[in-house]
Amino acid sequence: MFGDHQSIKKMSVYHDLEERKPYQYMHICYYHQGELAMAVQSAYTFLVANPDDKDIKQSLNWYMNRDGYSDDMLIDMERKDHEAKFINGVEAYDQQDWGRCVNEFESALEKSIIQDEKCRLLCQDKIDWSVVDGNPEIDILLASMRASVIRCEHNCLYKLARINGHYVGHLFAAHFEYLHFCHFKMQRGAEAAQTVANYLLFDDSPLMRRNRYFYGKQYKKNELFTPSQEVLDIYRRRDLEARFLEFMEKRFVVKDGELPPEQADDRNPLSLDIHVEDNFPYEQIPSLMTSSECKILRSALDTRERDGFVKELEQRVKLWPNSSYSNVTCGSPVREAQCSRAIVFSAEHNDCGEWLGKWFNGCAVVFCDEKKIID
Repeated sequence: MFGDHQSIKKMSVYHDLEERKPYQYMHICYYHQGELAMAVQSAYTFLVANPDDKDIKQSLNWYMNRDGYSDDMLIDMERKDHEAKFINGVEAYDQQDWGRCVNEFESALEKSIIQDEKCRLLCQDKIDWSVVDGNPEIDILLASMRASVIRCEHNCLYKLARINGHYVGHLFAAHFEYLHFCHFKMQRGAEAAQTVANYLLFDDSPLMRRNRYFYGKQYKKNELFTPSQEVLDIYRRRDLEARFLEFMEKRFVVKDGELPPEQADDRNPLSLDIHVEDNFPYEQIPSLMTSSECKILRSALDTRERDGFVKELEQRVKLWPNSSYSNVTCGSPVREAQCSRAIVFSAEHNDCGEWLGKWFNGCAVVFCDEKKIID
């Protein structure tokens, strides 16, 4: 797809360029040449890739207090196309420009896939030669070297997910998180439903499941929630890579020049079965609470009855195995649940048990899903 490529001769140089090390020196040179704008751009470009570097922060703050400084100088000279499109998409989303939002994020997703492929291509030259040490057999050596390449390929998305210096989580899921709502606002129900299904391949966030529940009630066609083939292929590759790497890290560890004792299933082929069905029991949501139980939650006092029901409700909410009770809260102002993976249900009389988003008002009971997500 990208043609022939030259092998990387010295990996230390590659890593220095990847970490934008030249800009760590360039900003000083530019400043002493009287080029403040280029000094600021160089310092900012280094900071984006190294957000915890205290020296560069101090230098940039110093430049920002010089005569002639302008915020327009804060330019990332190494910003990739997918980053620029993602940032444009967020801007369109914030401005409620839904058509532009869809166009920018779809373009950002396409460019992200291309960048991932380019990164993977480079991994063929980035073998971790430390695996050679202590490996007595050619089979062990070759398997370890192959794992090194696959690990590099699998990690490409982590690197690409740093947008303007901020980690956005799983890169593809981050696109779908915006896209589904922009499609919905443009009354593109089928596209919104498929985008939610795409997201749920990578992250079973309760908040996105709530969107799936909402769209399901609105469109009443479960077949709409089918991931696209392109995203399915990406998910399948990443899932198989993760399985292989997990096996290598747990079972293929050389100690004192030897592998651990063979286990019964070591010779079994790696399963290639990929399960993409969304088996979450959405149909159970309406029956989680009754009107009388919502009334108990609305009680102004922390009664024994309410405490007992909260414990019972916590067991019902084990539809999310890693969920735990957070709080019951009542009030007119719009509020935000204080956990990133919130599960919120209304306790109001007129919509008792309704599954709410992370922003809500009135009386509600909040649970938090403590599941750890591996991107």
